[in-house]
Amino acid sequence: MDLIKEEYIAHIRRSDKCRQTVKEHNDGVARLAKRSGAMYGLGNLAFFSGWYHDIGKNTMIYYNYINDAADGKPAVRGSVLHSIYGACFADRLAKDTDLFSRLAAEMIRISIMSHHGLRNSLTKDGMPAFLRAVERISDSYKQVESIVYETYGERVILEEFARACAEARNIQEEINKFHPKRNGLGSAHIYLALYVRLLTSILIDADCTDTACFEDNVKIPEQMSAKELTAIWCRYRVNCETEIQKMLWKKTTSPLDCFRIEISEACDKFDGKSCGIFRLVVPCGAGKTISALRYALQTAERYKKRRIFYIAPSNSILM
Repeated sequence: MDLIKEEYIAHIRRSDKCRQTVKEHNDGVARLAKRSGAMYGLGNLAFFSGWYHDIGKNTMIYYNYINDAADGKPAVRGSVLHSIYGACFADRLAKDTDLFSRLAAEMIRISIMSHHGLRNSLTKDGMPAFLRAVERISDSYKQVESIVYETYGERVILEEFARACAEARNIQEEINKFHPKRNGLGSAHIYLALYVRLLTSILIDADCTDTACFEDNVKIPEQMSAKELTAIWCRYRVNCETEIQKMLWKKTTSPLDCFRIEISEACDKFDGKSCGIFRLVVPCGAGKTISALRYALQTAERYKKRRIFYIAPSNSILM
């Protein structure tokens, strides 16, 4: 028995048995992935990966598997292979004569195949794992592919893939411009691999977010506006300054305090522009932890940064 495409299921909510179709899930993941990926020049690649990451659920074997699981029948989690379908779909769109078409397809393929955990590139006998996996779905792939083309249309699919290819080209060109200027930083392929890992992370995050929101029956959270983000950084800066004042009132005075305050104030006022690499070279005990945080907060507020990554040596500071 074959189902119409609208009936294939991605998830069944535990609380009320509400069903999320494969198309609903893929569309939601694609939008989330594009939103996150756009900040890193990966928006179109992330969108394409999200759109097709779960097309392998458009099969009767997965339909029966997810219904059995929802009904409490024996169903081994992960026993039904589905991620390889989207990877295969992207691979077949690539043109052998087009380098960036092949690059885009490979980036998408790896991210889709790995969205439930990183896969081995080779089997134990040295065969490419992707080709071995493709053999396992040879009987059902054509049906899944026809559902995808019927759902989105060939023209739309090719247009989206062309955008992903253009993005892959931009990424490769950026790496080529950056790499010759940096001696001793390893192969340029390493940087491309980092992009692929980032793309995979974006897809996994979007997949988990859409799935969790469906399961909890809540709307997908909207991205914060620039105004909301500025207000948050402003509030964090006020909180930081308040805590600093509390610390100054509580502690006993020291001859070094005037120097700590001077260093901290200099960091708070320093304008390193939107980006750059800077060093704060001061003696141990000069207040580097808080001073660096003040710099990070004022820079985030001034230049509308979305995140602060604060990395501290746990043994010397946190333990």
